[in-house]
Amino acid sequence: LAERAAACEASGAEVEVAWNEGRAQELRDALVATGQSDASTTVDKLMPWLEQRAGQWRDARVEACLDADLRGRWDAQMLERSLWCLDERRIELQSLVDELVAADDEVLRASVPAAAGLALAAPCRDERVLERLASPPQPLRESLRQARADVVRASNLQRIGRYEQGLALARQALARAEALQWPPLVAAARAQLGSLLERTGRYADAELELEQAYFGAAKGVAPEVAFDAAVQLCYVVGTRSARRDDGLRWVRFADIALNDVIDADRLGEAAVLHCLAAIHITAEQHGEARDPLERALVLWEEALGPEHPKVAMSLSNLAIVQAEGGDLEGAKVTLERA
Repeated sequence: LAERAAACEASGAEVEVAWNEGRAQELRDALVATGQSDASTTVDKLMPWLEQRAGQWRDARVEACLDADLRGRWDAQMLERSLWCLDERRIELQSLVDELVAADDEVLRASVPAAAGLALAAPCRDERVLERLASPPQPLRESLRQARADVVRASNLQRIGRYEQGLALARQALARAEALQWPPLVAAARAQLGSLLERTGRYADAELELEQAYFGAAKGVAPEVAFDAAVQLCYVVGTRSARRDDGLRWVRFADIALNDVIDADRLGEAAVLHCLAAIHITAEQHGEARDPLERALVLWEEALGPEHPKVAMSLSNLAIVQAEGGDLEGAKVTLERA
């Protein structure tokens, strides 16, 4: 038993492929080398997010091993699903660090929100999530892993503002996913392509891809992808294209899709509320935007803490609503906090 426990503890070190002391120093040196006056401050705010994600991954990997090998709580299939999920999280962390090491001024500015936006490892330990996670067919597993890595890298390129580069990679990833014919990956790749099309101002194309991603991921194929695609469509349709009624329809679709997602921390609920508020702001219905904004802000603070970039974004939008409603002093306080 002691040897098996030690082996589980050692499994947590697998995260060091993505993050270790050497990588941390390499990243610090790269960001400082940009020569920007706020580089050191950015590094100090960035590193805790990466350390946190690596630590969470390490703990989740150890606990998954213990549940399967020592505690007898998980069978081989549950462990396999957990490891597939954790593998994606590790690829995401490694890919982002790779991109940040090649930092320029633009990437420096985007680095903290990018790191804060990395997916959490906790769902990879949640049995309810894992039971719904599609298990990839063994003969295609390595090919799927490589294609998934491209989708993840395209997502990280979006996070740091390299939209055109990410768009080219997303197109390649979708082509590879379609060739492999595994629906969850096709839906994820298409959703990522749609997201990057939106970021590059191609709103009609983004709407088309995201709709296909939503319907391709629905009915249990990839519930999280379906939900994320619906939320993105709220913005693409309701704010970017300023089609209020169509945007509100996608708010309803997102709300329905949320029923198929394990939303223990209520971040999904917050995302729907924030998009609803954004549609109202675009339509200059600031009074209707205030309540969903305030509710989203409470949920984000509870789940992410008061220092998270999502909280700052929500505060900034709330200040707009306060100012438009004549509450200038309240808007000033909110903006200072943001």
